[in-house]
Amino acid sequence: QANNGLHNDLGKCQLFNNQELSMFPSDIPCSACPHFELLGAPIGSAEYCAHYIESKRIDAFHLLSLLPQLCNPQVAVTILRSRASFCKLAHLARSTPPSPMSESVFSQFDNDVLHCFELSSAIELTLPSS
Repeated sequence: QANNGLHNDLGKCQLFNNQELSMFPSDIPCSACPHFELLGAPIGSAEYCAHYIESKRIDAFHLLSLLPQLCNPQVAVTILRSRASFCKLAHLARSTPPSPMSESVFSQFDNDVLHCFELSSAIELTLPSS
């Protein structure tokens, strides 16, 4: 315990490691699980991260597929810009280590958003060539 009035709440701590953990207090729960979610970001192998991101993309796709059915294109585009899971996927893009598998999922999400925008606004867009 610190002398300056700060105290650790060991009930809110957890160690994720498959190594020897005897140097830590026994009050801290330990887990050897190699894959988990922390603050909305996947931690683990590239396959686990890509699968996690794909599940979030599929959740977003359900909303994106409903937006073009709205009678008002302005409302559909506003929801697309502000609420259609863009922030969640942007958080994942910033907090997940890059890998070819996760990059393909993010690319598919970009295509999903583009397709939703085209259907909602009746404007056909072309992507710049790479």
